Amino acid sequence: MRTALLLFTIGNAVIQKCQSVVNLKWIILLLMGLTMNTLITSKAAAADHIQIVREVLLESERFAQPRAIVQTHEGGYVVAGEGGPPPSAWATRVNAHGEVQWRHLVSKGSQRRDVRDPQYSGAAMLPDDSAVLCGFKAIEDGKYSRTVGLLSHIGKTGEVISERLVYPNNDTTYELVYLRRCISISDGVLIFGTATRVLDDTTTPRQGKQFGWIVALDPQGNVKWEKLLEQPAGDVTSFAMSGPDVAIASYSRPPIGSVEAKQINVINSDGVIKAHKVIGGSVMLVQSVIPDPMVRFMPIGGSTNAYLTTLGPQLQDSDHIAGRAEILAAAQRAYYLPDRSIALFGKQQVEANATSASIAWLSADLALNDHLLLPVFASIQIEDAVPTGKPGEFATVRRVTPSKTIHGFKDGETRTGAILAFVQFK
Repeated sequence: MRTALLLFTIGNAVIQKCQSVVNLKWIILLLMGLTMNTLITSKAAAADHIQIVREVLLESERFAQPRAIVQTHEGGYVVAGEGGPPPSAWATRVNAHGEVQWRHLVSKGSQRRDVRDPQYSGAAMLPDDSAVLCGFKAIEDGKYSRTVGLLSHIGKTGEVISERLVYPNNDTTYELVYLRRCISISDGVLIFGTATRVLDDTTTPRQGKQFGWIVALDPQGNVKWEKLLEQPAGDVTSFAMSGPDVAIASYSRPPIGSVEAKQINVINSDGVIKAHKVIGGSVMLVQSVIPDPMVRFMPIGGSTNAYLTTLGPQLQDSDHIAGRAEILAAAQRAYYLPDRSIALFGKQQVEANATSASIAWLSADLALNDHLLLPVFASIQIEDAVPTGKPGEFATVRRVTPSKTIHGFKDGETRTGAILAFVQFK
């Protein structure tokens, strides 16, 4: 309201001063510029409930795109994604102060342009504080290139314990094999991915059927079991612990009518699906920072106001809260805090075709919200976030590049690389 009143007052002053100016278009453009600058300035201002405590620049000498972050047992972090040159799956381990302890790269290994750059999509820690890195890598296969799973086991001090390209049940007839999520559980790691089996090799394009794929690793990082699922068959888009079990959300196939839908499944450590439920709309699971058997979800983003639905351990309906607060344009991670407020990490729309990394806080009744927009156009989004163990504090990762002057407003970002940022919610 104050912003609108200020713009109205400035507008009147400009119009009065320009009575002799016939070119009304100039006045309109001036007011539009004032509106844009006010919007960017207000969103970039420090939020009342959110504070950036500290930032560490990783890999400033090379390209680095972080995709996932996980906390080590010593209180440091493993960050995984892609980097280069040369184009590589990339991961690094840092201590609690952000100092690099090791770095690991898996290069593309091919000069063919149609061979996709390798990437780590997730990371998890085993009980001995070694890291499991999951991702994918494209390889040459005759006239085609195929994508296969990439699984790396890196020791605490950076030694490669094992590294291999993987297929479901070692069956090389599968193509488009992706490992997308790595989740630490009490007795090892669960890995979620997808795999496609070609149905007819004589057609162009070749037809295939996609399966969901779960791989369980024991405390030493060895494969304990693996399962292929016809449903859910899509990528796991979000997850949350539900007591000793894991709740996952993936795309439902087929969707409900013409509406996008997500399938939520509760899976135990033996890969048994204990409960499932199909939810209409684009939703994500909300992770709790303290142990909690309940399963919660909320909208990912868009024009929908915030709501929070709570389900029991068997996905039975329990509670639903609808609020007036705005949510991010798209959230990558959502956390349920002990005071029942919610922390969101993702991106916010700043122009018609542009987004910027953003963090949001929603009150327990979803009536109030607070946003912190990071330097405009310097980072597209927060890629991942994990609790640090300190009350209300999270470690986040994002890629940052120098930003340009926008409408005369300079945010001052000059760094290039992967940023490890610590965020405190108050």
